[in-house]
Amino acid sequence: MRGRAGANFDQLASDVHFLSAPLKFVWGMFVWAIVLLLSPLLLIATLVFGIHFMSRDEIDLVKVLLVVIGPFAFVFWWITIRHVNSRYRAKRLIAARTQTGDDYSDADLRFLEQVGKPRHIRNFVVLLTSLAGSIYCAHLFYNAGDQQFFVGVLAGIFSPAIIIAVYKLFLRFI
Repeated sequence: MRGRAGANFDQLASDVHFLSAPLKFVWGMFVWAIVLLLSPLLLIATLVFGIHFMSRDEIDLVKVLLVVIGPFAFVFWWITIRHVNSRYRAKRLIAARTQTGDDYSDADLRFLEQVGKPRHIRNFVVLLTSLAGSIYCAHLFYNAGDQQFFVGVLAGIFSPAIIIAVYKLFLRFI
């Protein structure tokens, strides 16, 4: 009887682990999302307040973390801001058209059609551009001082946003 009870207990433990595995995965994803959301704040606080008290090894570790994790945090914020901004813009457009009673233009309809669609390829290109800019600027500013290195790498990380801002500014003047 002891053997049968032990087998049932092992089966129950196996079933509980099988049921809790998805929850563990979701919790891990939640923790990574929080880390990516807060990593820019943590890195900036470290650069502003902690760089004067750090040893050379700690500064090099922060440099590596900025070059590697910075583009992923940037893309996470990029996706979040673009998603919230497009949803808010769509709500404003619908409210304005409902209030005035005007018809939607073709451009409005195309925009509203594209609001809910994911843009995986565009976000992946933004990630690759940011990662390439980060690595290139790390290579370019390798022998510079710490502050110049961090500013250069941040410019590389934000290179997709800089390119889009310059492009939109260029289109405005044409």
